Amino acid sequence: MKETVRTQLFERDPDRAARSAEAVMARVRSLGAPDRAPAVLDFPAFVRSRLVRYVAAAALVAVLSSLATLAIIGDGASAQVRFVLEAPEASEVRLAADFNGWTGEGYALERDASGTWSITVPLRKGASYSYIFLIDGERWVPDPASRQVLDDGLGGGVSTISL
Repeated sequence: MKETVRTQLFERDPDRAARSAEAVMARVRSLGAPDRAPAVLDFPAFVRSRLVRYVAAAALVAVLSSLATLAIIGDGASAQVRFVLEAPEASEVRLAADFNGWTGEGYALERDASGTWSITVPLRKGASYSYIFLIDGERWVPDPASRQVLDDGLGGGVSTISL
């Protein structure tokens, strides 16, 4: 078994090191405690007053813009969106979307005499939604009237709408 031998690169006299450390600490103690802790940002008074004004102005602008946005959106935060599909051969059409867990439960479209199916759904403004029609419980059909159809990753597509 090989034995490791530690050698000290620089010889050090422990008595001299202790005296040196004691001398440094005596000097630090002779300086005494400072009158006040140094400020992290020790700006002149006129700079501090301007800085406070700028921060206050920025906060005011943020609050006012938030209030203006809420006023614009206001109580009309949702829109009534009508989904329509021409499918005279269908006996049932449902709307499956990201806003209903893609199930279509509770989103059965109503058929008129010409075979046009429709439903009106309240959706939140300022968002985008993906949806698809489920015909007769077995055929998934993207909205033919939609301008935006995304690949669903399963060889088909889903329609999107942005409000």
